[in-house]
Amino acid sequence: MHDEPAGDQIDPLCSMTVDSRDALSAVGADGVTYYFCGDGCRRSFLGSNEPTTQRIKLGPKPSHE
Repeated sequence: MHDEPAGDQIDPLCSMTVDSRDALSAVGADGVTYYFCGDGCRRSFLGSNEPTTQRIKLGPKPSHE
């Protein structure tokens, strides 16, 4: 086991920055360890078969004429 850097992990569900030294974690289907802000995000992650990344579509704002 190796030491991991602290305070630079991002919760994949809510995007909060967490400290890997004391954050909850889980290993995803891809073999990557993910860190979570709390048990709710961790349980959602473990119960989901969806990809762990969030996609957003960027573009121009719609006009409200």
